[in-house]
Amino acid sequence: MGDQAHVVVYEKNGVKRGIDFRPFPGEYGGVDVAAGDFNGDGKDEVVAANFTGSNSKIIVYKYNTAREIYATVTPFGSASVGATVAAGDVDKDGKAELIVGASVGGAPRVIVYDVKKNKMIKKPIEFMAFAPSSRSGVDVSSGDFDNDGKDEIVVSQLFYAEARVKVYRYNSQKTILGNFLAYPAGIQCGANVDAFDIDSDDKAEVLTGPNMPGAAQIRAFEKNGTSLANVNFFAYARSLKSGASVVGGWF
Repeated sequence: MGDQAHVVVYEKNGVKRGIDFRPFPGEYGGVDVAAGDFNGDGKDEVVAANFTGSNSKIIVYKYNTAREIYATVTPFGSASVGATVAAGDVDKDGKAELIVGASVGGAPRVIVYDVKKNKMIKKPIEFMAFAPSSRSGVDVSSGDFDNDGKDEIVVSQLFYAEARVKVYRYNSQKTILGNFLAYPAGIQCGANVDAFDIDSDDKAEVLTGPNMPGAAQIRAFEKNGTSLANVNFFAYARSLKSGASVVGGWF
């Protein structure tokens, strides 16, 4: 944060692709990004969310040099609250849905949208991921933790709070499948989360990285909070307290 919101796409070896743009001119609060196939054409769209800016505007782009805007939404209206985003198929319709969390300063709301050309349709299930009084922000991700073809929703307290992580089943009961701390109690570093099947068991695991002032300790957990001993390392020098964002994928 500090520069204008900037989205760039790279190959795994650091080679820059042709997509390079600033989705929110004049905004300096950073940008949260995600990707998912919202229309079932086999190509992921790119999602950009105003992270801590003057509003929670989210733009879904087609991945092309024209930067064609597919749909937009401002989930939290005129509130000066940003948003975090993820994409996951929570209803097994073969298309990703857009999962949104309120960023720091907002109540910990999670909203899910069906993404259509030029419109977003709010799905009926939304919830408070943590205590309604929390203003630490919510990071969001999704993954299929039980191999039933439906993605669950992963949330974490983002800033200025313990690194509390929860895994929710997407249903009207908001069933909690996991509730744990990614880092020791009392450390107010929050967490960034992702979900990916890192051990080839056909079920997602939770990946975490802390926010400031945590060192960049990357960890992995089963949905119930059982840690994976072989994924527990510092991505950068332990003395560096700038935190780490984390994502899993097939490269």
